Amino acid sequence: EQLSFIKEFWRVLEKENNTDMEKEFIRIWEILGNVYPEFKETLIKKQYAYEGMAQKIIVEQLLNGTLQLPFEHIVWAGFSSLSTTERLFIEYITQDSQNGYVYWDTDSYYMNDERQEAGYFLRQYYKMWKNHDRHNWDAQTDLTQARKQIRVVGVPLKVGKAKYTGQVLEQIVDHKTLDIVETTIVLGDENLLFPILYALPSNVEKLNITMGYPLKNTPLFQLLEQIVQLHKIAVKNDPKDPDARPLYYAKTVLHILNNPFIKSLEKDKVEQSINYITRNNKIRLYPESVYARFLKTTVTDTQKEAYIKQIQQQKVEELPFELYEAFIHPIFAVLFKDISQPKIYPTPSVGIIEVFEKILQLLYQHFTAEILQKIDANIKIDEENYNFADDESDEQNSDTTDQDGDTETQVSEPTIAEVSLPIEAELIYNMLKHLHIIESTLKDYRQIVTLDTFWKLFKQVLQEQRLDFIGEPVRGLQLMGFLETRVLDFKNIILLAVNEGVIPASKSNATFIPFNLRRAFNMPTNSDHDAAAAYNFYHLLQRSQNIYLLYNTEINVMGDQEKSRFILQIENELLPQNPNISYLSKIVMPPLKNNPKVVTTGKIVIPKTPDIIDILSQYQVSDTTEPDEDTNNKRIFPTALLTYINCPVEFYWRYVAQLKDVGNIDDLVEDIDNRLFGNILHRTIELLYKPFNQYPITAAFIQKLLDNPKLINRCLNKAFEDNLFEIPKEGKNALI
Repeated sequence: EQLSFIKEFWRVLEKENNTDMEKEFIRIWEILGNVYPEFKETLIKKQYAYEGMAQKIIVEQLLNGTLQLPFEHIVWAGFSSLSTTERLFIEYITQDSQNGYVYWDTDSYYMNDERQEAGYFLRQYYKMWKNHDRHNWDAQTDLTQARKQIRVVGVPLKVGKAKYTGQVLEQIVDHKTLDIVETTIVLGDENLLFPILYALPSNVEKLNITMGYPLKNTPLFQLLEQIVQLHKIAVKNDPKDPDARPLYYAKTVLHILNNPFIKSLEKDKVEQSINYITRNNKIRLYPESVYARFLKTTVTDTQKEAYIKQIQQQKVEELPFELYEAFIHPIFAVLFKDISQPKIYPTPSVGIIEVFEKILQLLYQHFTAEILQKIDANIKIDEENYNFADDESDEQNSDTTDQDGDTETQVSEPTIAEVSLPIEAELIYNMLKHLHIIESTLKDYRQIVTLDTFWKLFKQVLQEQRLDFIGEPVRGLQLMGFLETRVLDFKNIILLAVNEGVIPASKSNATFIPFNLRRAFNMPTNSDHDAAAAYNFYHLLQRSQNIYLLYNTEINVMGDQEKSRFILQIENELLPQNPNISYLSKIVMPPLKNNPKVVTTGKIVIPKTPDIIDILSQYQVSDTTEPDEDTNNKRIFPTALLTYINCPVEFYWRYVAQLKDVGNIDDLVEDIDNRLFGNILHRTIELLYKPFNQYPITAAFIQKLLDNPKLINRCLNKAFEDNLFEIPKEGKNALI
């Protein structure tokens, strides 16, 4: 069978006309045979090892007798799917010469049914070791006989699941129906962590989080990603001039300014800058357009230029903080530092590392400022505590005696360890640590990489990195990820994100080894991962009594698929076997009032003030009067007229009050749609004909206009400017 799988794999590639992708795949496999042993040898020389390699080395040493276990008794418990090294280790510790015992946690529900994928691995091991006296196979019957309450609840979106969980917990605590200490919230989707934390009711006093939050899912990672994107797509008016100032894409700038880490610095000023960009429909802008929102009016251009130069060239600890009165925060100058100048940086990747480092250091200072002030406040210097006598008297006076004759030692050290850093500072520290690892590695190997390569390396390093939380493991409510529940039992469970593609997780193709070769060499496949997830799911249910299974009803929203197959298995397979299960399935929608009242309002009347009358009068043009900028006369276009007919109030807001939604990134207009095209066309024609409105329009006159391209371009550019559109001749717009 193994040989047939291998032949099937190579048969697909044994043809004359392979695609470029197939050729690249074959090339990788041709060098893998040399890369792996060399890589392994290098790790051994440096005394490094990855997890699987370390396990293999230990087992090999145990089997050849070069390593002896220093334990009198070994208990192996709770495992369900074993790697090859784990299986060999079990066989070693259960020999007569060793004193090891293995305990299998099983249930007859999935052990006795060949169709149940949860027992796929355990049934194999049972066949191998069922007669071995060191293996305990006492199968339980909790799933098929014990009393349980299972509530399957469909809730729209992630925020809905978080809020519903908060309501359930609030009822549990208020009515004391369940013991909160024996309750756990299990997150199938780790992105639900912060929504859950925000949704926890105030009556949950103690919480223990036993899971990490991926760094790649944090707003800080998104900020760094947007900064890379900002510099990647920056353009220069003269690409041949390395000293030319870059123009930055406004939407990327808006994403950066909207990031919570940036907004935390100066929210009001950031909002002003966002509104300026969106209100004026800025598509590409120089950094000065952003700086201007943060500068006081008294700051001269010379002061501004000198300050920005200092920020961009100096180290963080040397920044001129005394100029904060003039310039809001140095991070905004660092954000827009030009990393494409070859005179300063060999490659943009060197510049982006420096930008990242400065930004992370400045953010760390910002989020730890309050903590450092508390520490400084705890350090009290009292001159009476200083003793300048000789050493002997110091020893004699080091202790003091109270009135009762008891000796006490005075300690005046601040308890800095008791001050905990905010989560933002912990996050920044972890990100900065991994940035330094990449930077030092590149320097050690003298590698100069492109900006794209650096970002791929950085993302790869952060792929599996998590921000760990510390809590009380045996006190209060437990909050953990799905994998953290292995070998743990809880009476009360709230399991979130029980959707297909989450529990069990979706298929991952991030491997060079295809399915046929994995089958041939008994390597884990997607089916094996599904079987392991099934065991974890049913083991979580085995000894629990009150179970809430929450799934997202909005399919394909936020990446979720339909409700998990495990819910369907409970409904169609488990319930018929266990009559003691109380089962309820429902869908929860946003709450509506029992007797909603129809909100009635009177007729909306906007008083015609003199200012409003003045604006409306501008649209009154008689037969003998033409629209004129000098008299502020305007024509009312069909779109405005239709708006007035459909809704006079909307006409007022749009054309009289001239209100516009600002601050929304999606409001930036980059492409010329039909409405904008019509506005620009009408404005261009108006500018062309206006100076000659007293003359008859003839074919000869039109030809003279066409023979004057400079005049047409000038009018066209003015029309674009009047309609707040900055790039008239770029991409598709140039064709129009």
